[in-house]
Amino acid sequence: MTVLAAIKAAPKRCVATVIERAEECSSAGGSHVLLLSSALKIHFGGHGVNLPAMTVGDVYLVGWDPKDAGTSVENRKWCVPAWTIDGRAIAVLPVADEAEGTRLLAELAK
Repeated sequence: MTVLAAIKAAPKRCVATVIERAEECSSAGGSHVLLLSSALKIHFGGHGVNLPAMTVGDVYLVGWDPKDAGTSVENRKWCVPAWTIDGRAIAVLPVADEAEGTRLLAELAK
């Protein structure tokens, strides 16, 4: 399955911007990214997941699942911050800007 197919198949889709990134201090490591779309906060990554460069301000087309809404990803022993999330990203695709993401979002809705 391609990234676009995974985004299209996701329960929800949006264009979101990286607002925070944290690296675990566990032995396995792991990257955690917090994305913001309107007022929605979406988590991507996790324990043992080493994400490529996703920096604050980067924009993504996101397929996500709201099933963990209202939960925190905090894990103090692994240095993961107490982010309360509205869902978890299933797949992300980098886009040049919000306009490109919105255009792709409209194409996926067809």
